[in-house]
Amino acid sequence: MGRPPAHPSWVGYLAHVGPSEYLETVSHIILESGGVVDKYIGDIAMAFWNAPLPVPQHQTVACTVALNAQRRLNFIAKGPGPAVCTWRAAPRA
Repeated sequence: MGRPPAHPSWVGYLAHVGPSEYLETVSHIILESGGVVDKYIGDIAMAFWNAPLPVPQHQTVACTVALNAQRRLNFIAKGPGPAVCTWRAAPRA
């Protein structure tokens, strides 16, 4: 399954925040939660939980990390207030 094309607001967001600050922020949140950053693919931080050490309710932790990353990145980009970027999971085909 391929990724959808980048949304113009996402491109502007990365230009404002900077890709290195974005990946650093996301990586920090992943590591704080007990996750492991596996690799970076463009603007994606690929991570997993529950290996090599068990993480209770790792599925919930992973989803919480995604939401926390979104909140933190919005704060960095704009400060407190309305969200700059609101990501949504792609619908399943």
